[in-house]
Amino acid sequence: MEFSEADSRTAVFSDDAEFTNGRTLARDGSVIECSHGRRAVQIDRSASEPGADYAPQILVDRLDPADGSLTPVVIDVEASNGLAFSPDEGVLYVSDSSLSPAEADPPAGRPRGHSIHAYDVIAGRHAKNGRELVEVSPGLPDGFRVDAEGNLWSSSLSGIWSSSLSGIQVFTPSGEKLGENPVPEKVTNCAFGGADGTTLYICASTGIYRIRTRARDAVADRRAGSSGRP
Repeated sequence: MEFSEADSRTAVFSDDAEFTNGRTLARDGSVIECSHGRRAVQIDRSASEPGADYAPQILVDRLDPADGSLTPVVIDVEASNGLAFSPDEGVLYVSDSSLSPAEADPPAGRPRGHSIHAYDVIAGRHAKNGRELVEVSPGLPDGFRVDAEGNLWSSSLSGIWSSSLSGIQVFTPSGEKLGENPVPEKVTNCAFGGADGTTLYICASTGIYRIRTRARDAVADRRAGSSGRP
């Protein structure tokens, strides 16, 4: 589905989405997304063009163990989920959602984590010096975003583990909690949008919420800076 800020209407964007999930914007406006159905990471290069057909292209699909052409960069997180970069792209953040494992009886010693981890990006492709930045509680982190000041806006999947409504929690780059945005149902993902990148969109169980903020999306800030726009 797609939502129009101009008239607050929703419409079908594609009926062949193959259960796409996490999405992010490339610097040129292309949408990079994960496809569960195609077991791939793909890119829709015309996503920012009004009226353009949905035509994703495969970036990476199934790995042949015998080939070994892909190299994992984060291997110390039990159930890696959401990810984002710091404004200068020098730090990679990864959320661990293993507190809610798929197995009914997880193996002994399984971490069952619910934290956001941080890694230094080396040479543009290696994630080093991994450390736990912050434990998100109640619930667990799923999708999250970083603003232009480097603060992390994380979903906390509220409503599963407690009666708390803190659907969005905000943390500094050092892991200090700045505040919460209550949401009346479970939250899984969030992203900044709008013409100036200051509207926070929140994906919840049965609907999409939005709230104007005083923060600005780090990606939008980089794109505006590269084009000379304020």
